[in-house]
Amino acid sequence: MASPSPASAEVTAEPLLALSQLTKRFGSFTALSEVSLDLRPGEVHCILGENGAGKSTLMSILYGFYQADAGEIRLGGRPVRIDNSADAIRLESAMMLMLTSSSPSVERP
Repeated sequence: MASPSPASAEVTAEPLLALSQLTKRFGSFTALSEVSLDLRPGEVHCILGENGAGKSTLMSILYGFYQADAGEIRLGGRPVRIDNSADAIRLESAMMLMLTSSSPSVERP
């Protein structure tokens, strides 16, 4: 029997980072509604969407700028709580922002 290909092995691997049902509200406005995402070894992801889609809110939760109102974050299979950027750094999380106004090579519509 043939061994599984590396791609299929990655799909079955336990997620390094698992976001489950994350929700974030600002007053009556829901910025994120039950967002789930699994990140596995060897994967590359891009979070994109229109203005107001919740991209920055999601990343801000992962970096401790905001806390989710509901849901769970698991790192290496264990639940983690990220209350601030010091917690995120301790968990080896980093956030890099691209500001198009400071990137002349990025065209804006």
